[in-house]
Amino acid sequence: MELGGKTLYHGTMHEFTEIDLSKCDNKFRDFGRGFYLTSEFQQAQSWAAHKSELSASKARVYRYKLDEEIPDHLKLYEFLEYDEKWLQCIVDNRRHGTSIVDDGDIVYDRMADSFSGQITAAIKKYEKAVFDASQTIEVLRKGRKKRDQFCFKTVGAVSLLQPQGYYIIGEGWHE
Repeated sequence: MELGGKTLYHGTMHEFTEIDLSKCDNKFRDFGRGFYLTSEFQQAQSWAAHKSELSASKARVYRYKLDEEIPDHLKLYEFLEYDEKWLQCIVDNRRHGTSIVDDGDIVYDRMADSFSGQITAAIKKYEKAVFDASQTIEVLRKGRKKRDQFCFKTVGAVSLLQPQGYYIIGEGWHE
């Protein structure tokens, strides 16, 4: 997949001016520690609204333009379909906080998270051997909208993101 030049969005309840990877400290997310974005504004907006419901903070969506050229020295992992490698990566990170993508700079997955808990429920069944890998993958294929997520895991990767303003839900765009 050609990533260079994409517009990406980050939904959050936090106000910030620069990406600080030290604040991206949850290693038990799908691809571990990193700054998560999507190419879908609506997906980022939904995530921000969901997070802000838990606090009094305003929901924000930050917009970034990814540089046209991604340097060859950066390691990119792409999960373009549901398969056992993808499932094991997600399970390893959610359970142990480590996986095959730990040495990566950018991880791309065109099937991002869902708020329904469907992924978590299916993965728990997989972990308890109620489902095997193929059954788990089949459940996930059926219920998910076509979404994506990008995880920028290193300073070198984050440096490719150029800020393009932010949107506060209920207020509009700020440049």
